[in-house]
Amino acid sequence: MSQTLRVAVAVLARPGADPAAALAALWAAQASEVFVVPLARPGAWAAARNAALQQADDADVLALVDDDVRVEPGWGAALRAAFSGPDAVRRAAVGGPVRALNAPPGLDVGEHAQVLGLGAPHGPEPVLVAGNTALRTAALRGIGGFFPVRGHRDAHDGLGDWQRALHELAAGGWAVAADDGLAAERDLAGLDARELLRRRLRTGARSAVLNPRAT
Repeated sequence: MSQTLRVAVAVLARPGADPAAALAALWAAQASEVFVVPLARPGAWAAARNAALQQADDADVLALVDDDVRVEPGWGAALRAAFSGPDAVRRAAVGGPVRALNAPPGLDVGEHAQVLGLGAPHGPEPVLVAGNTALRTAALRGIGGFFPVRGHRDAHDGLGDWQRALHELAAGGWAVAADDGLAAERDLAGLDARELLRRRLRTGARSAVLNPRAT
């Protein structure tokens, strides 16, 4: 790796979404080389992630942030530190906790964390939250990027192309790590019971297909 780490940050913007707040939070966190990648159609997350990888050019690290995610001020420094030094040579992906912002009153976000794209990726095999994770571009290109599938428009559940890529990285001997310094919040403004139920139904159906033994 080059002595100076080059980090590119892509904000994935859903059709009709305004990425301004996500961009402002990234700039406040001193993130550099920030650009927006709009989803060509609702649910086209894998295509947008692959487009971000292509646009990252020869950057060493690509961070993928969703348009409704607001990183915290220390995020930029923590990201650079996570991929620097001899201990990070085999590190392919690093993600941080994602907490709820503007959650509807009375909603137990912990109970619906996976559905809402929230979580704290701790443990010996951390499950990184899609929307607040950085990946080493050489490793990601080595597995061919993200499987070109089309998910549903609010697929924050971490299934499908996202988990497939992380599994392939781990199978190739790369390390996947969690870092509390990469903390962020996901804006849940506008979420209601009907929308939450719709997401839970879709996530349950996808889980049954991907892991039928768990049903």
